[in-house]
Amino acid sequence: MAAELGSETIRFGKVDSTVETQLSQMYGVHGYPTCYLLRGGKKWEWRGSRSKEGIEAIVAKMLAPPVADVGSPAALDALLAANANGVAFVLARGPGGAAHAAFEEAAVLQQHALSFGATESAEVVAALAAGGGATPPFVAKAERGEAATVLDAKALKEMDGAALAKWAAARKHPRLSLADRHNFFELANNAGRPLVLLLVDPAAARCGDKRECDAGAGLTIHPSLDPAALDAPSAKALGAMKVLSRDAMLQELFTFAVLDGRKWADFAAEHLVTLAQMPRLLVLKDGRGTWYNDANAAGDAASMRAFLDDVTLGNARAEYEGMWGMPDRWWRTASATVPPLAALDVLPRYTVVGALVFAVLNLLIWCLLWEPRETEAVGDEVAKKQD
Repeated sequence: MAAELGSETIRFGKVDSTVETQLSQMYGVHGYPTCYLLRGGKKWEWRGSRSKEGIEAIVAKMLAPPVADVGSPAALDALLAANANGVAFVLARGPGGAAHAAFEEAAVLQQHALSFGATESAEVVAALAAGGGATPPFVAKAERGEAATVLDAKALKEMDGAALAKWAAARKHPRLSLADRHNFFELANNAGRPLVLLLVDPAAARCGDKRECDAGAGLTIHPSLDPAALDAPSAKALGAMKVLSRDAMLQELFTFAVLDGRKWADFAAEHLVTLAQMPRLLVLKDGRGTWYNDANAAGDAASMRAFLDDVTLGNARAEYEGMWGMPDRWWRTASATVPPLAALDVLPRYTVVGALVFAVLNLLIWCLLWEPRETEAVGDEVAKKQD
């Protein structure tokens, strides 16, 4: 790639982080391979595809003007299509140049990750305003199949380029995404917002709860999140997720996504969800360290909203990964293996597991400190002599 694309404008380099340890620490490298884009004294970590096509795409993106001209609805469609997640940020130009300068600066800061455009087309401006009464200058987050989210002139006036770049970065994902390997990390670490994840089994109607099943072609979640191929419960839950993801208040609190629970069955099992229990709603907080699981919150928008309210207010039961989550996982496994144990769920959390751990610790301590009685030892010695 360096030989094909390298030029006066763009250069490629590589660093052996096992040797250049100080440089790796300075750049915050924690895993390999880690790729950075460097320009004008700024750096961005790039998490895109490392294939030849992916590298060619990011090189072309960084060499293009940071703000595209959106002169027609067709140009807007092309700008949305150029971004894998179908999102772009468009400035409706107006009088004065302050907003224009801030928008250009934001586009330069986020060019590696986001798509930006500017327009003076009355037809495009009307489509972005969507009857909301916004007048230029304003910035709109445009998304395929959804009404635009508008940052009006008053709010825009208070922002410099860095603040506008931060606003756009926090809204870089669609209202409702299809989660997969290429975007899961970004979705789970989006501006500190918990990830609301709906797990569905697209092959439920044909395969039931069988892990190994020849489901046939086409039984996947369509990228457009069309519920047509899903069973009725999953389609209903997906419809409810779309309703919630369009709520302006919830958009500021959460990131929303749908996950193919059959494809990610191991991930689901780690979070105590089986195929038979899908659709199921999870909320992942702090990346994946803390999470919430509610069996009653994947049926309709009202129950899902109530669950999210509980998460926000701290009333939902938190689950934990790693060592801290072991007691809960042990108990859930035991309850699934011996169903009558579920009757003990009414007890305070960790009651049963805590009692068992306490008993095991006491047994271990007793075994470590136990010594045979002296009389028993003498009797054993006499018996040996008599033999």
